[in-house]
Amino acid sequence: MTGFDYIIAAIELFENSLRRESPAHPVSSVSVWASKVGYSSHHFTRLFSEITGMGAREYITGRRLSEAARRITGSDTPLAVTAAELGYADYETFSRSFKAYFGVNPKTYRDGTPGSVPILERAEPRRQNPGAFLEPPEPDIIEEDKHCLTGMAFFMDDGTPSFHKPWRIFSSVEHLVRDPLQPLRYYQFSSWPSGTEELGGQPILCAMETRETSGQETFLYTRIIPPSRYIRFVHRADISEIRKTYAYIYGVYLSEAHIAPGESWEFQRYGNPGDPLEILIPLETRN
Repeated sequence: MTGFDYIIAAIELFENSLRRESPAHPVSSVSVWASKVGYSSHHFTRLFSEITGMGAREYITGRRLSEAARRITGSDTPLAVTAAELGYADYETFSRSFKAYFGVNPKTYRDGTPGSVPILERAEPRRQNPGAFLEPPEPDIIEEDKHCLTGMAFFMDDGTPSFHKPWRIFSSVEHLVRDPLQPLRYYQFSSWPSGTEELGGQPILCAMETRETSGQETFLYTRIIPPSRYIRFVHRADISEIRKTYAYIYGVYLSEAHIAPGESWEFQRYGNPGDPLEILIPLETRN
């Protein structure tokens, strides 16, 4: 299956779960949704966004509440029953979500003018035009042994426009990192633990590759990346343009390739200032 096929299958699975006759509650989290179609949750989220133009979590929320609005229109079914059918823990949670999304609570909506709120319709995936990307970074498949990374950990909120600040902070103390490998190589390791999409951001590690040693300063963090097989992209433009490379990776390459990321993490790597930046996405790890 291509990435596009995975998203088509995911939408079909989700929409089927919304149907009243479905034996189970609608899918309510991105991690569960991704696992049901067999895709890494983080990479699924980025793939979904590039192919549909909306966030996976926002789609789940919008479609569940839109289905709720459809069901309660002209119905005398108790609102608490509708909330339970759609997988909400209780009516209060449902009511708050409904009002936050539509600006009106369920009872007022049902008693008011039907169809007065903007309903989110089923997503219609679209294929990207490769010609919209300049010099697309054709990838290669590589295998690498384990890496020992030592650096500082940060949490970046969703929507953070630049990761310059954490790198500036780490750069001010990188001289305290012991046993760095030569030539120096810098890593930005990002991970997305399953089931934590409600955090509203991502943890990153700004780091250097070092020898395995226990003698680092206490404020530094060391992570071992296991031997892995990767798909590697090379970003040759300015770092401010990296969003375009990621749009190509998920919207074009992974959308059309018969290949899927195997883990919910990735890293960026570079050497001297001005060197091309590598983006490595794991396909599988090796023991």
